[in-house]
Amino acid sequence: MIRPILVLALILAAAVPGLAEPREAVTNLQLQGTLVEVGYLADIAAPAIPVDFDANFAITIRIDSCVPTNERFKVGATATFAIHSPTFLFMGDPKIGKAYRFSLQQVKSGHRTSFENFAVIRLAPK
Repeated sequence: MIRPILVLALILAAAVPGLAEPREAVTNLQLQGTLVEVGYLADIAAPAIPVDFDANFAITIRIDSCVPTNERFKVGATATFAIHSPTFLFMGDPKIGKAYRFSLQQVKSGHRTSFENFAVIRLAPK
């Protein structure tokens, strides 16, 4: 009698999403940072955080602020992101030394953390 109940419980656990696997926790981050470097991914010495498909380029920013606070993006530290294209990301030519605002999602699933939906926040002209 116990065996059929155990088999049924295993089937239900596998069939119902979220029961058999840990849920993802998504955190929306807002970064403000000064652009330090733009270049080909192969030419950048620092390890890059993948945030885009088919990444060929990397940008390095000095973090001015991060909301909410995040251990990976501390104020004053630099972060390098692997991106597909600086022209697509910035909608034009990025300017070294200019401060930009970025949005980014941190996705935690079990023991794995990834980052996605990296974008420049464009403010409406005043």
